[in-house]
Amino acid sequence: LGLVIVSSIGMFAYREAAWVVGLSAAIAFFLIGTLKSHRIAGAFAAIAKRVPLLRRVAPYADEFSDSGSALLGWRSICVLSLVSAVSWSFESATFVVVLHGFGQEVTWAMVNSATFAWVVATLAGGLLLVPGGLGIVEGGATGIAVTLIEPLNRSTSAAATLVTRMATLWIPAAIGV
Repeated sequence: LGLVIVSSIGMFAYREAAWVVGLSAAIAFFLIGTLKSHRIAGAFAAIAKRVPLLRRVAPYADEFSDSGSALLGWRSICVLSLVSAVSWSFESATFVVVLHGFGQEVTWAMVNSATFAWVVATLAGGLLLVPGGLGIVEGGATGIAVTLIEPLNRSTSAAATLVTRMATLWIPAAIGV
């Protein structure tokens, strides 16, 4: 939801990617609704009991639903979504700073375009269920940024995207390891 909040600002200017934002919001609200509804969670548990690969996790469905319902109160969803939006804004700001380091002039239009490119590429990486959005985020952010930011060429966009991914994904992952 934090990514949806951040990307919604640019979505009105760049309607071509509105489906990614809309689909992400729909999936997030569906998952929240599923976790909060014991009836829906029970239906999924009944289906899981009939699927061989899911049969062993089916007994935990009620506990999962109870825990999810307790954790996902509407107040906590709102607060955590705002915290998430601030966090993703910082990651997008990293992309803006790196683009500036590669010689791009920082204007409101560039900040909006770079933020939108980064967030929509990240949403697409999440929707396609690729670990860490690998390849999807890099290719998406490069392509969207080249399309939206006027004097930006493909090689500079790709380099800026890779440097940003190094700073926001790989260095923190290495520290975590």
